[in-house]
Amino acid sequence: MSSQVRVTASDADDDGCDLRRALKSRLGARVEARNWRLRKGPFGLDPFVRALEFVHKELRRGLQLEAALAAATGALGDVHGGLRRFVECALAQYFDYHESREQELGPLNFLGVWTVVPLKQNARLGAWGPLYESAAGDREIRRLRMGKARDELTPWASIAAKVAGQAVGAVEPRRIHVVELGLADGIEEPLLTGLTPEQVETRYDDTGRDAANDVVLGSQATPGVGCGDCQAAAVCPELVPVPEVLQQDHAGRWTRSIAMHELLSYEQCPAQWYLRSVAKLPGVDDGTPAIHRGNVVHEWLKLAHQRETPCTAADLPEPDTGHLGLAEGVLSQDDCAIALPFLKAHIPVCPLADAGTTVVEIERNVHGFDAISDVVAVAKPDMVLRRGDALVFHEVKTTEARLPESDDDAREKYPVVAMNLLMLEHGVTQWFGAAHGEVQLEVVTPRGARVFRYGTDDELVMTLSRSRIRNLTGEWLDDREWETRPGAHCRRCSVRRWCPDSVAADAPVDGDSC
Repeated sequence: MSSQVRVTASDADDDGCDLRRALKSRLGARVEARNWRLRKGPFGLDPFVRALEFVHKELRRGLQLEAALAAATGALGDVHGGLRRFVECALAQYFDYHESREQELGPLNFLGVWTVVPLKQNARLGAWGPLYESAAGDREIRRLRMGKARDELTPWASIAAKVAGQAVGAVEPRRIHVVELGLADGIEEPLLTGLTPEQVETRYDDTGRDAANDVVLGSQATPGVGCGDCQAAAVCPELVPVPEVLQQDHAGRWTRSIAMHELLSYEQCPAQWYLRSVAKLPGVDDGTPAIHRGNVVHEWLKLAHQRETPCTAADLPEPDTGHLGLAEGVLSQDDCAIALPFLKAHIPVCPLADAGTTVVEIERNVHGFDAISDVVAVAKPDMVLRRGDALVFHEVKTTEARLPESDDDAREKYPVVAMNLLMLEHGVTQWFGAAHGEVQLEVVTPRGARVFRYGTDDELVMTLSRSRIRNLTGEWLDDREWETRPGAHCRRCSVRRWCPDSVAADAPVDGDSC
């Protein structure tokens, strides 16, 4: 590995994959992967940062703030309409806060957004966040959150404070400030206020140094949300090789990851998927009663199935008496009351009642790398089971509606069956040492439940599944516009606040009116 090391405050705060963090910190390190290299995708905050730097440049030239803001949004260039709306709002919120800080600290000189300082030979520390200094020796570094700022004090603050204090500026630093700022609402959370350089060093020694060292020394690979942005994706020992699982014969614009619910989000509205999953704009939590019900039922089933024994009537909560059993301390009495009819329906079809079935994993996502499309594909079965020589993905879906009338009806209603079957066929079954794969779809209503079964050895079902996934992923992989598809779903869209067509779709715009 490279001897040049750079640890960033953000990496020290990342509790995801240790291997990914370590590789990022080793400058010049390259993972050997034949004919493959990570292709970075768009960074959601990049347009905002470009606009921020533009505004400060115009302010130094003598332009008034209002004119500088207007010029900055006009100079954004080819930016998705939803992201443009966010940047306009974020700039207004940011500079409202900035002006209030200048009233407290005096005029602030902008030092930049990405700051790296030497730590020792061949080692550097970095922090990403706007950094300022005052003529009186105040330094302030701001951690930007797209949504709301958090008041949690983590190693990020200790490392960022050290970077801010050691950065090159025009004035010797006397007081260091670290804040988080929510760009959607302009509300800040002070993390460290007025620390002297000596106090910053002490804090770094106490809470930052070990976190920075942990980044460099990490080696354990843990699949998660960062897999699609990792330079080891093609050779990671924890990613299942699933070539051509997405049924495409070429790579898209950048390396990325995808799960079935995201593909369905794209199918409904490409702009919705882009603003949520790529730009990562803050959204409105529109959790419907159906979503809440599903989450509660899944949580209870997770608790029950972790015992690796069949569910029985004796396990059920008794919300009327306050006896919650397995759910004690996890679910509320009201939640148990919501879940109870569905849990009763589950008992007769619990898959663990089959004596030949054993548990492999409970509620653990399965990540695979499709080298053809350059995508990390993610399956999210509720359980991975072994039944004889078959590997089983078991999915549970709750509904108030009638049960599907047939296997075909259930498969059409729940496209996750298709993705799970292809994941099993293209490598996951062999990865777990099984001979063939099976998807069990358990549909639960308050009146009863039924399990629908699909096997990778059913060629008709596999042909239909390949066609479904091919149609879903083709446009998604190559899209460059992410256009809106206004409709009734707009009212339930979590990112409708930023949608350029939200008014046309008669969807209310929530949040601040900026």
